Amino acid sequence: MWLDFFWAFVIGGGLCALAQVAMDKTPFFVSSAHILVAVVLFGEVLGFFGLYHHLIRLAGMGAAVPLCGFGNSLIEGVFAAMGRDGLLGVLTGGLSAGAAGLDAVIIIGFFSAIFLKPKG
Repeated sequence: MWLDFFWAFVIGGGLCALAQVAMDKTPFFVSSAHILVAVVLFGEVLGFFGLYHHLIRLAGMGAAVPLCGFGNSLIEGVFAAMGRDGLLGVLTGGLSAGAAGLDAVIIIGFFSAIFLKPKG
């Protein structure tokens, strides 16, 4: 059990640290939004080639929770929907796979804005 925690911390922390270093060290014309999109695409590419699954098996939620894990879940949703719906699954698979996480973010953000004082 402790080894699972260790790998989740090392892999998840390493992925987040790499993204943070990339955001800190890139030139001024590359914004942090560009880096975050690149991290999602990184997870999608690894998922497309079937490599991200091995990372999740090793690190568990340490690899599934960061933003590249979201990209991986999008591509897995696309593959599942393509098997079920054909070419239409390319358009619908990512949306259905990421819907629960996006709904949670929207609902939590909404209630946070109601009960807390947003700055801006």
